Amino acid sequence: MGFLLKVGRGIDALNRAVASVVIWCCLVMIFISFSNSVLRRLGRAMGENLTWPAAMDLQWILFSVVFLLVGGYAMLTDSNVRVDLVYSGVSDRTKSMIDLVGCLLFALPFACLVVYMSWPFVVNSIAIMERPMVSGGVPPWIIKPLIPIAFALVVLQCLSMAIKHLAFLLGRGPNPHSTTSVYHQKTTA
Repeated sequence: MGFLLKVGRGIDALNRAVASVVIWCCLVMIFISFSNSVLRRLGRAMGENLTWPAAMDLQWILFSVVFLLVGGYAMLTDSNVRVDLVYSGVSDRTKSMIDLVGCLLFALPFACLVVYMSWPFVVNSIAIMERPMVSGGVPPWIIKPLIPIAFALVVLQCLSMAIKHLAFLLGRGPNPHSTTSVYHQKTTA
């Protein structure tokens, strides 16, 4: 179980690293959006088109990066949406059982299905070098691989969560629900 817990910590570190890169994508996306708005307003005032189509594409691509690549991190930090009517009033062991079953029966199969189903879509897009819809835009084949990558990160995080909750239930790992646990400390640091 010790080896599996190390694997889980490695997966957690991977999703933390991805999230730290995505934070910078947010900043770039905000800058591009602001710049595009200013250029659009100036262009209207001058009677010229000052917007750059590739910037509009880059804006939605960065939004896609932000939206897609933080799924695993949201699971790691327990930031995902959950109905807490039952969950909040039960013991930590019951929470771990709920999380383990939820991961293995719902989240993991769904994420694996998305990876499997999106792969041909991505391969086709790359094979035909899909062109942008607007002249000067960013080609869609650049963004489409993020779909299976994002859900692969969710698959990995599901495995990490399953390892942590199973270790806790077997009495071989720390409580993943405790605010003083190793997992929580590394997440909030």
